[in-house]
Amino acid sequence: MATAKIRGVGEVVTWKNQTGSAVSLGDVVGLGVVKGVVVDCGHGATGPNTSIANLSSGEVAVSGKIRVPKLSTDTCVEGDRLYWDAGNTRATVTKSTHAHLGVAASIGTNGGTYVDVLLNKIADFGEGDQTLADGKDIALGTTTGSKIGTAVGQKLGFWAATPVVQPAAAAQGAVTATAALTATAIAAADATDGTGADGTTPSGAQYATCKTLANELKVDYTALLADVTALAAKIDANVTLLNAMRTALVNTGIMKGAA
Repeated sequence: MATAKIRGVGEVVTWKNQTGSAVSLGDVVGLGVVKGVVVDCGHGATGPNTSIANLSSGEVAVSGKIRVPKLSTDTCVEGDRLYWDAGNTRATVTKSTHAHLGVAASIGTNGGTYVDVLLNKIADFGEGDQTLADGKDIALGTTTGSKIGTAVGQKLGFWAATPVVQPAAAAQGAVTATAALTATAIAAADATDGTGADGTTPSGAQYATCKTLANELKVDYTALLADVTALAAKIDANVTLLNAMRTALVNTGIMKGAA
């Protein structure tokens, strides 16, 4: 715990101490995802209490202006987000695993040991980085919807990537499916030997071998054509999938889909 100096009290809530030990006036305590500062420990038989005993209740400010210790090497200006380092009982500009405390209400210099804080205030968009608490979501409307980026020249990046404008290139155009294959019929070598141009009938072992090879080539050609036709069908299926993915990317604005 650490003692915070109250500069201006805002909203106050009744808080039950379940930390396992007593807390004192000015101590920074946790209330779920927010922080509070003890401002009233209640009254005993002899007057105001100076601490809230474990399992007892008191009043805690959850907004207002406070002055707390800070990491001496940290620097900040008004509006910077500050986090509460409970282990060292001080404010810091480094989030790490620390809970949000508020935004700086004074300049924090290198070597300075205290800083004013607007308790639990979150910097408006444009005033500082924003952090969504773990397990929390952003809900959007279902009629018109919302946009992230309102012009293609605005830059956006994900997972620490350098922000870029909306990607656009001629290669993003839709892919055309393969042309239909047309089989060229090849007749089998005639089972009946005909008459050659010189009026003779082909014969002999070499002729028989050639005829056998011709028929085998026809079988191989037919099988190859079937394989190529099957491959073309798979390519067309991939083209359909690729175009569906392209449409999704274009519709969401992640890429332009053209030059």
